Amino acid sequence: MASASTRVAEDGATSPSSSPSHAGVDQYFIAIGIDFGTTYSGVSWTRSHEWNPNDPRYIYDVMSWPGDPDHYQQRLDEAQVPTLVDPETGAWGYHCLSPTSNPIRWFKLLLLREGDAGVDVRSSKQLIEARSRLQKSQRYQKTGLVGLIADFLRGVWEHALEEIGREVEGLDGVPLKAAIATPAMWPEYANKTMIEAAQLAGITDPPPFRFVTLSWVQESEAAALCTLREKLKRPVKRGETFMVCDCGGGTIDIITYTTESVHPLRFREAVEGAGKLCGAFLIDQAFENHITIGNRSRPGIRNSKEFRDFVDHAWEYGLKRNFHTPASDNRERIVEPVRLENLPRGLIPKHGLDRLMGRGKPTDIVSIERAVVEQWFSASYTGIRFLIGEQLQRLKAAGAKSPSKIFLVGGLGSSRYLHSILNRQFNNILQVRRTWSAVARGATMAVLEGISINSRVVRQSYGIQALVPESGHNGPRYQPLKDEMYIGRDGVSRMKRMLWYFKEGDRADSNGTKVSHRVFIDFDSRHNTDLVIEVCLCNSDNPPPRKDKTVKPMCRFRCPMRALECGDWQKLVDDEGMVTRIRLNNVMLSMIFDGELRCMLRTGDDHAEFELEMEPVVESEMEDGFEGRCRIGFL
Repeated sequence: MASASTRVAEDGATSPSSSPSHAGVDQYFIAIGIDFGTTYSGVSWTRSHEWNPNDPRYIYDVMSWPGDPDHYQQRLDEAQVPTLVDPETGAWGYHCLSPTSNPIRWFKLLLLREGDAGVDVRSSKQLIEARSRLQKSQRYQKTGLVGLIADFLRGVWEHALEEIGREVEGLDGVPLKAAIATPAMWPEYANKTMIEAAQLAGITDPPPFRFVTLSWVQESEAAALCTLREKLKRPVKRGETFMVCDCGGGTIDIITYTTESVHPLRFREAVEGAGKLCGAFLIDQAFENHITIGNRSRPGIRNSKEFRDFVDHAWEYGLKRNFHTPASDNRERIVEPVRLENLPRGLIPKHGLDRLMGRGKPTDIVSIERAVVEQWFSASYTGIRFLIGEQLQRLKAAGAKSPSKIFLVGGLGSSRYLHSILNRQFNNILQVRRTWSAVARGATMAVLEGISINSRVVRQSYGIQALVPESGHNGPRYQPLKDEMYIGRDGVSRMKRMLWYFKEGDRADSNGTKVSHRVFIDFDSRHNTDLVIEVCLCNSDNPPPRKDKTVKPMCRFRCPMRALECGDWQKLVDDEGMVTRIRLNNVMLSMIFDGELRCMLRTGDDHAEFELEMEPVVESEMEDGFEGRCRIGFL
């Protein structure tokens, strides 16, 4: 582990934070990695005594996902399951492929508040429909999104344990250590909600005689760990920069790392990662639209069993996964069409592009020119190319090395065609084996050895509102139309300002970079209340000095008043001599960022520092701390 890193503000002093620990392999346990994806999810696992970082072959994928046998032909070699839940019955995964089922899709992205999601995400029809259907669902009226995700995770977890139990004798008595992979670009509250759903699903509430620990790991870091461990025949070198492109069904996420040590394996984020809603769903939509829109196909054919079977066999497990660019680069000479067999009855392809061989019989064949299939891939390819180009520009601006390798992971990352066309432009595009389960395997590895990220790039700005003196303040001066002046009992005029502990683009040590400010906190004396510190986040490149519409609530940190009794208290009286507020002076308020945000508090110089409890909050619940019960300010 790297030594702790500390950043100290001018108005206070602090000490280094402790290094986080990770799971060791000194006792026998089962390590489990869960990849909860937008369109598909998966689970991998291994026995702790089988783990060898130099030979990571013995990590297994959970397969044989269950489903309705009347509407789903079980694939024993399928490593992932559709991320679907029927809001009426709670059925999940392949159980939702029945024509009578109408599952909610894309609900993973509902973990993001609308203001924190990109324009492409929050305006997508899939997400709009998912949010609307969840709000109307009677089943999830009380539990909401947490209940919906819990139903899916419960099914996934129970099936995973059943499959693992087929190979591990006496599983009920074996400790389990699981990690859920979450997107690197997501705010803290989304990860907390994810863990809450996992707890509701019963993952941390096991049967007797079994012990379960649950943690979370960033998807990009899990993918990077898996990629580096499994590419040992061509390992990266110390100082080498590499890029990981996670090509999923919904989003494409990309991030660049620099290797700082090979033995042990340690790396750092080279620049801030990025994501875009341009995954495989765009290719699937283009295919189905081409096959159905504008044709004289019967109404509702897309929901029919025969059409879904056609898409499943002829497209998903046929043309889509096997399509590739031949060895010859002279594509103008390629005139051989690809063929889709067993066209559903009632579907008549567009004249001129496709050729119908027969009249609606089960043996019909559709011929499609290669150029048409390439066009279906173009939307996803264009998005991936943009993200890679953007990363290269950021690396150049930061004075960092260009990546020597670009690794493709995720379901779409297994496409031979995608690999071929990307490699023409960027070179050194590599695919890991079993790309579909790379994130789940990496999460399993993280349970076993941890992930040594020496430093991360802060992706959002985190801060609080505070009262700052009008004089001696380095920010914008007082403006009557924008600022309200607070005249304290000490005679000092103060204004509300955002106090940003971490700004987007800051670099934070993985062991915990700490920022501290010495402040006072005063309370309304009429209320014996807890200390509540409301933390906000901002996704703007330049966070504002005043709270505006770009500043969103993230969480609260709470501290009971009894924990502050030994502090330096002062009574504040009004003009009539009445005690209206009480002030706690000489408070060291610190924020620590080590992949997640933590809040520490110390009263006075002689007392021990303690950590405050975090609780999630929605925007409608946020209070204005300055008009409410407590205020934070500078002397």
